[in-house]
Amino acid sequence: MTKTEKTIAKEQKELEKWKKMKEKPMPKGYLKLLVAVIAVVFFLDSMATDLHGGLSELEVLYFSDRLSMPYDTVLALMSMLGMLTLVLNLAAPFYKALADKIGRKKIFMISTAGMGLGLLLGYFSTNLFIYVVGRTILTFFVITDIQIMYIMEVAAPEKRARLFSIAKFLSLLGSLVIPLSRDFLLDPSGRNWRDICVVPTLIAIVCVFLIAFFVRESDVFLDARISYLEKPYEQRMREREEMKKHHQVDTNKGGLTTAIRYVAKERQLRNIILIYCVFLLGMNSFIAYFNTVCLKSGMSMDDITKALYMYPVVAALSTLSAGFVSDRLGRKMTCLIYAVISLTGMGIYIVTAGTISPFITGIFYGFCNGCYWVVGDTMGIMLNESSKTEVRARVQAAAGFLYLLASLLSSVIYSALILQLDMTLICLGGGILTMGIMLLLLFAGVKETKGVNLEQV
Repeated sequence: MTKTEKTIAKEQKELEKWKKMKEKPMPKGYLKLLVAVIAVVFFLDSMATDLHGGLSELEVLYFSDRLSMPYDTVLALMSMLGMLTLVLNLAAPFYKALADKIGRKKIFMISTAGMGLGLLLGYFSTNLFIYVVGRTILTFFVITDIQIMYIMEVAAPEKRARLFSIAKFLSLLGSLVIPLSRDFLLDPSGRNWRDICVVPTLIAIVCVFLIAFFVRESDVFLDARISYLEKPYEQRMREREEMKKHHQVDTNKGGLTTAIRYVAKERQLRNIILIYCVFLLGMNSFIAYFNTVCLKSGMSMDDITKALYMYPVVAALSTLSAGFVSDRLGRKMTCLIYAVISLTGMGIYIVTAGTISPFITGIFYGFCNGCYWVVGDTMGIMLNESSKTEVRARVQAAAGFLYLLASLLSSVIYSALILQLDMTLICLGGGILTMGIMLLLLFAGVKETKGVNLEQV
């Protein structure tokens, strides 16, 4: 059998597999079921994302004691270790790109299982090595989630953002697990912070089961893949040669290199990704130092826990409202509105920390953190709405590679600034500068994507 014959036989087998999946009847109420499952996974994702931020001062105090080093030195060391984690996670885009080949469902399930593994290792983090390994695995699979893509590919265009916001709203309530666990699981010293990893680990196991038995492959992906494979092999080869002659990109073949070439030729995609990188440069200002700001402002551990009760509720409500705003006013206006709210929330929580009720401080931090991620999620929706189905996951993966570089650069900058500048200046200065530049570039260089038909991109 020749190489061409082997390829045709392999593709025929793949075609039969996708057709069999497509022929399975969609259960009644499947969309609601899918949104519910994605919400549970988002719930886990939210806990995994907030875990180290919500326990940061306890982790630093724990390792400061074990290593006999000053608090600020350990904080800077852990920021640098976070930078190492980001370097190792540069492999994540290559993994995520597989979703265009093996399907969305498998990557969805593997990523969820990976988050569970990272959380499990967090429970066993009695030394800095295990802590870094667990955090690296957790970060790897958190950044490779494809929940947004699933929502984008199953929802009607006019309801896309609001369905995403509803799922994300339910998931953000998962952030309440951190303060609840701090209240009910921590001893007065906070040295048993690792016990908080138990609940999200168990949720990860449940999520893997739900995905395996109740989630079907995305119909948008199935239609695109079946349509491609049904074309005669010879016809596809002729079309590919024509594309080469006209310097066009064949988005049905290749990996990250193909996606990078595609993004380079598409101004809309290129601009969204570069603007999101600017957005990520200020991430630490918005999400990383709340506990430290509160601690330095004289708040007790109990007061910080009280503040952490409020922030996920406010963040969840902000996310819920954003979907309706986005489907009505558009993606770009949503970014502007919620960026302003985020910066305002940051300024107020910093000024009021330690001077008023911790619940009020937590509310304003909720606006700061929650609205910051609303802006990021909205740009993520725009990237999905601007990408072709057959290359969408690879575009996300290529973008993720650049996002990691931006996050790495951010970690380098903030690690250096922590020991040189006041924390208030670091947060406000970094937040205002990066968000301001991001908004200017967004309105100048990106087209509105509200209502786009994904099958016609």
